[in-house]
Amino acid sequence: MESIYKIFDQAPVVIGFVRGEEYVLEFANDALLKVWKVDATVFGKSLFAVFPELERQGFRHLLDNVRKTGNPFSAYEYPIQFERRDVVDIYYFDFIYQPFYEAGEITGVIAVGYDVTEKVVAKQSAQRGEKRWTELANSMPVIVWTADEQGRIDFCNELWYRTTGLTPEETHGFGWMSVLHPDDLDKCVDAWHHALARHTPYAMEARYRTKEGDYKWFLTRGLPVIEDGNLISWYGTSTDITDQKDTEQRLDALVTGRTLKLEKTLEELQYSNANLEQFAYAASHDLREPLRKSQFYLDRLKEGLRSQLNENQLQLFERLENSQRRMQNLIEDLLDYSQAAKGTSQKEQVDLNKVLQTVLEDLELEIETRSATVDIHPLPILLASKRQMHQLFQNLIGNALKYSKTAVAPSISVTSTVVTGGEFQAYCAAGDYEKVFHHIKVTDNGIGFDQKDADKIFMVFTRLHSSEQYRGSGIGLSIVRKVVESHDGYIWSESELGQGAVFHLLLPLMAKDQQT
Repeated sequence: MESIYKIFDQAPVVIGFVRGEEYVLEFANDALLKVWKVDATVFGKSLFAVFPELERQGFRHLLDNVRKTGNPFSAYEYPIQFERRDVVDIYYFDFIYQPFYEAGEITGVIAVGYDVTEKVVAKQSAQRGEKRWTELANSMPVIVWTADEQGRIDFCNELWYRTTGLTPEETHGFGWMSVLHPDDLDKCVDAWHHALARHTPYAMEARYRTKEGDYKWFLTRGLPVIEDGNLISWYGTSTDITDQKDTEQRLDALVTGRTLKLEKTLEELQYSNANLEQFAYAASHDLREPLRKSQFYLDRLKEGLRSQLNENQLQLFERLENSQRRMQNLIEDLLDYSQAAKGTSQKEQVDLNKVLQTVLEDLELEIETRSATVDIHPLPILLASKRQMHQLFQNLIGNALKYSKTAVAPSISVTSTVVTGGEFQAYCAAGDYEKVFHHIKVTDNGIGFDQKDADKIFMVFTRLHSSEQYRGSGIGLSIVRKVVESHDGYIWSESELGQGAVFHLLLPLMAKDQQT
């Protein structure tokens, strides 16, 4: 008998026995005494005298029922409170009350159970965590979902059900696919299977049918949960991007419309420019012949009447001749401008040092007359139109001489360095930021101009000064700009009134139609 008690004492379950109507404690194994936090001195005492709180919890009624009816009572995860010095401990048990018979009569009750407190507390903690998670998910303005390792949906927050009208039973597993737009179904399924197979994040934009029957765009993202190298679940969200998609479509339509409009405007502008250039060329070309005839007859008339002309009449002839020369210069400038605008000149390797030397020879008389100094630093060799490069520098150096200060000898310098377009982002197109250019600067100490007119001076027939102050047609700098543009370059100017001017030219190291 003693060995049986030892077995009961060492059993991994709680075992107790109470006898009679007062449920006197006759046995409790070590596991039960440990739960009760008492020792064997309680034996021989009524259970409810030792633990009156058990009677308040209805255990006398349970024991009475077993003792009187002979029917066992079992419970699972049953909560039991023990009060100890104002501290209440709660335990959870799976247990059974079994009637004990002696001579055919029930004389007591045997209790056998398992302490499942840790399991229940852990489950309750998990339930509280799940509840908090569910409450958090339901409070979010996006659809929240989870799936198992095989990609079967096992949770969606309330927003999903409010949006789609589906029930959990209709959603879980792969039921959510039933509301996918037919045109999006295959790509979504393929992407989901791809993510499942490779344990990689999932992202997809697709349309889902709402309970109203229309479709809304959602961006769905899913992240795999990996533990010890194994995929155990998925967490994901689906964000309504319908408004964003609508905005994108409106913007696309707007951009398309604007692009078409710009293309049409550009086409019209190119057509207009072509007509203008053609007109300028034709007009200047056709005007040269009658102008030559007019000059010829004017010269003959002057020679025939020279002996009869007085001083005033000779001055009139001189004015006519000056007008003829200005018209001739204007026609030549128009021809130069139309040629520069066409940009059809043959390109070749051009040494700008030699070009500048020729320009200085052409302007030698004016340079000497004005006591000007022109400092030419080493310049590069370009793939360019030699004739147009000559036009460009003839106009820039000529302007620097023309717009010099009174009683101040003109000082002009031409320098060159190698730069990238990114160093001059205010003037270069973004596509040319990485492109390499020769940065050529033409600097003078002349009268300068207001910086607000820096763009205006490159416009055709634009003059900042009257022809009485400074001769010219107002086409020279327009020709310069056209030449630079026809060589895929950039030009701009900087100046202050009375402080001279700097003209910046960016010319590519190699023209785009030349490959080395």
